[in-house]
Amino acid sequence: MSASDGAAKRMWAMERVLLVEDDADVRSTLASFLEQEGYQVITAENGKDGLEKLGADSQPGLVLLDLMMPVMNGWEFLEEKNHGSFSRVPVLVISAVPGNPHIPGALGFLKKPVDLDRLMDFVELYCA
Repeated sequence: MSASDGAAKRMWAMERVLLVEDDADVRSTLASFLEQEGYQVITAENGKDGLEKLGADSQPGLVLLDLMMPVMNGWEFLEEKNHGSFSRVPVLVISAVPGNPHIPGALGFLKKPVDLDRLMDFVELYCA
């Protein structure tokens, strides 16, 4: 692979978002919105599925993560991700958890329902 091929692959990966959300309606709505904004979206319905998809292909520029999910919740996902080879992939938590909690291992927190302008601020910052 040439240097330009490597740069193109990194650029392509940075335009990808991994969306880990158990609610099918929220997952579909956010994925459609991000795709309309020009991003490739990989979806996962729980933390375990998210980790598998994170390890299956090149790294996304950003992970959007719900906290309250079956099988593996968001806190467990963060713990596993942050101790693995994907520790540098930034994570933005999107949840209906009360308050504005500090989530260790996450770069920020957006409360549901998601303010799409604020979401795009994060996506553009980390996937540009």
